[in-house]
Amino acid sequence: MTSWDEISDLISAGDADKLIERLITLDDAGRKLVAGELRGHIAVLSRHAEAKQEERWVAETRRREEDPDYWQHWREPEREPWQDWADLLRLAGAGTLSAVSAVASWVTRRDLAMWRSFTGRTEFGDPEPVIRLVGHRPAEWQAELAVRLGAKVRGPGDPGAVLALAMLRHTGAPPPEHDPLVVAWAVAGTAAQHEPLEGAGTAAVSVVESDPLLPALLPRLFEAEGVGRALQYEKADPISPWFSAIRAAGEREALLDGCVRRFLRGGTAQDLRFFARLHELLAPTEAEIDARRRDYLRLLPAAPGPVAELSLRHLRRLDAHDPADVAEALEGLLFRAEAKLVRPGLTWFDQTVRHAPDRADELAAALVTAFNHEAYEIQGRAAQLALKHATRFGPLGAEQIRDAIPALPPALGAQLVAVYGGQAAVEEPGPVFTPPPLPEPVAVPAFPAVPESPAEMETLGWTSWRWLDGERWLGGFVRLAARDRDGLRSALEVPYGSSYPQLFEMRHWLQDDHWRAAIARELIAPGADPGVPAERPGRRGGPASGNGVAVRAPLMVSLRALTDDAETQAQAGGFSLAYLPVELREEPVSEAPRDRLPDPREVSGLDMFVLRRFAEVLAALKDGTLPPVLLATPTLANGMLDPDVLVSRLAECEAARAVPLPTDLRQALLRLPRGAHPEAASRAARLTSEAGRTVARRLADGGLPDPEVRVRWSYSKDFDSYFLDERRPGGTGQVWLTPRLRAEPTGLDLIDEFSTSSAGTMNDHGHCMGWWPSVLPSHREVVAVNLVPRLHQQWARESTYPVHPAMLAAADGPAGVATALALAYFLAQKDANGGASVLVTMAARGALPAAELGAHLGVLIRWTWLKQQHIMNALEAAADRGAHREVWEVLRTLLPALLPDAEGGEKPHAGLAKVVELVVTVAQRAAARGAIPEVEAVVGQGGGSRFRTECRRLHAYLIRP
Repeated sequence: MTSWDEISDLISAGDADKLIERLITLDDAGRKLVAGELRGHIAVLSRHAEAKQEERWVAETRRREEDPDYWQHWREPEREPWQDWADLLRLAGAGTLSAVSAVASWVTRRDLAMWRSFTGRTEFGDPEPVIRLVGHRPAEWQAELAVRLGAKVRGPGDPGAVLALAMLRHTGAPPPEHDPLVVAWAVAGTAAQHEPLEGAGTAAVSVVESDPLLPALLPRLFEAEGVGRALQYEKADPISPWFSAIRAAGEREALLDGCVRRFLRGGTAQDLRFFARLHELLAPTEAEIDARRRDYLRLLPAAPGPVAELSLRHLRRLDAHDPADVAEALEGLLFRAEAKLVRPGLTWFDQTVRHAPDRADELAAALVTAFNHEAYEIQGRAAQLALKHATRFGPLGAEQIRDAIPALPPALGAQLVAVYGGQAAVEEPGPVFTPPPLPEPVAVPAFPAVPESPAEMETLGWTSWRWLDGERWLGGFVRLAARDRDGLRSALEVPYGSSYPQLFEMRHWLQDDHWRAAIARELIAPGADPGVPAERPGRRGGPASGNGVAVRAPLMVSLRALTDDAETQAQAGGFSLAYLPVELREEPVSEAPRDRLPDPREVSGLDMFVLRRFAEVLAALKDGTLPPVLLATPTLANGMLDPDVLVSRLAECEAARAVPLPTDLRQALLRLPRGAHPEAASRAARLTSEAGRTVARRLADGGLPDPEVRVRWSYSKDFDSYFLDERRPGGTGQVWLTPRLRAEPTGLDLIDEFSTSSAGTMNDHGHCMGWWPSVLPSHREVVAVNLVPRLHQQWARESTYPVHPAMLAAADGPAGVATALALAYFLAQKDANGGASVLVTMAARGALPAAELGAHLGVLIRWTWLKQQHIMNALEAAADRGAHREVWEVLRTLLPALLPDAEGGEKPHAGLAKVVELVVTVAQRAAARGAIPEVEAVVGQGGGSRFRTECRRLHAYLIRP
């Protein structure tokens, strides 16, 4: 057996200790033989490991498929010898190659780095065996190897960094001056102090004070590029091991000099955060600050904000400054864009001039620098200081201020002109805006004709999600089933004969296209449905029922008659909806399925109503009781049904001695236009059927009465719940909706049933939501209150689209709090045009609930995740398109909700000044009058910020004579 055979067998056995022992005892010939075989063996061992890994995956997959309890007793597979081939091959090269350069190249080969599951990185194995193996080499050879490995490190993610650092510690060799090595040391130390790498052995990286690399590499921390960003998350309170070790090992003056020197080299806030924290941890004394005074002054104009802040803070600790230094510092500070740095700069200016009035002129140049600041608040403060110290400025200082006055806003400049003379900027009038007139309301188009021939049914898209296509298909099917059943059967054979192969394996059909496929296949092959499959015990609605993924709490459910006065409501026939989180429990389903209809408790009432229409067509087809025509097929594209057309369809059914389908009749009644229709009622009264008499009564008495809809916002504090309109929260928190719906019973079972079912139930993603506005085209508030819970649930909003409030805009009936809330959510979309278009449409129809919309928008901005800027963009777009008067009414209600609570010490939030500026613009376009009390209160508080200035502008305009 050759030396290579022995080494190869040890590698295959995965025995590192015996491999090291044998490598050390090899003679020169043996080492040369092994070294010559190494490169060719990489591919052999790699392919072998891949094959073994594939075998393991196949075996695990088979066990997972065969064992239903696989995951309950799964364990991490034991490590096998073939998995360590790369580490052992590295050892073989380190023990047989002679030249230092060859060993350094071999042990850092990228194709010998392996993916380590315990770290989630590609890296080499434990460096300890390599160090033990090369330990028999001469010390000079080992030191040279350590330095070469250190110089090869490319960054903190380099897989060779661990071995390089371990070798440098082992040999004590001076680390090479190589920035990536320093960054790798810093990152490795950060990782080790939290989660020591598995398998790192005695060479585990540490930043404890005993680390032999600390004295050599500590000074390099302040010089190496990338160190600051690598250590930016180190904390000084509580102090991290890194900071503790640096403070203990470093010489104080050297550390302070290193921090300041690093600040002066520049960089981003992330690059310098670590050094800023170290600097503050050292707590420099006044003497130490004074010794570096010039350096801190140099940092004020351009250093990142945190560095400039600490420099200013420490400079202000010093009692005496050279006048030239103060002037330099103020010019640097007042030139900066950050208001939080300019404010203390102006305070420093104020104190300096008060204590040394004779220096006012030399500081005037710094003050006028702030006249050009982009923040109105800073400009106002600078103007106030110019007025305050006007008597202290000499001719030179006064001239500098006078020349800079045009940089100030006109109102501020005019104040200084009265004292200093000169010329203030002239406010250029903006272009005169003439709002376009609101568009004329567009007549609702006619509903597309239902298919009149089998060929038209064949071309009607069977996968379309549009409710119009679903209605056309349903109406066309019933019509053609009576006129040309054979032709209809032939036409549906191709699109539906093999569609949905698992259709009959499903217990519930939640989508209208499922029902379309079932109806078509029943016509093609009567009796094709074998019946509802049996349900295995399990979680209701879960995988056992064949409906896909189980729904896990929380859900939004409704509880009927749960107000405090439930008994009174029951006597009055009313009801309320409350939305509470609940959790489903393991329980068998005992209720028999209703011909593939879902459990009414798990879908919204509107969805259930839509599905019932399909279900009764399928049942009538099976029973041979299909009428010649459906009553409820709309005549307008918004779902409305012409009363005369309804009466004619009733007469057609009566002539054919067919009984109208019950849900179809109820849907027809819900689609009638609002109000009484005496002529159509008179025609219906002449019919002899029960359906005719029902329709006659509804046409005569004005149809379904409007339910009472209410939506209130709630929040919790200290385990108690409160209504937002009764008690304002003291801080931020979670808010939720409590929609309530109260309706008088109609006496029509299906209408009352769907009216009292859950408006908020989350059935998957609302499969029939596109139908909802067409179910109640004259009662948009009822549709809107069903949309409301989905809108407020972030996970469910993906299923609710701008088309839904657009359909509400085209509907009829009162638009109140629920419609306003549906629109409010879509005004908050990033694309301002969608919500703005709906708002303009509703304004043109005179149907915009402006006050309710403003109130809801205020809540959404203050207490939810929606963005204020998106809402303001949409309102501005709507005002530009002619709805300025309606937008003003919205803003008049919205603005008070956004104003800060002065009594609670609340400050104006970011962007509020721009909101008030928009309110002023819209108020001017709408020629608005009448003070807003909340704005008047802000004006009375005084102050010179831009927010308060805009509030004064608004108030002055609203109370103008």
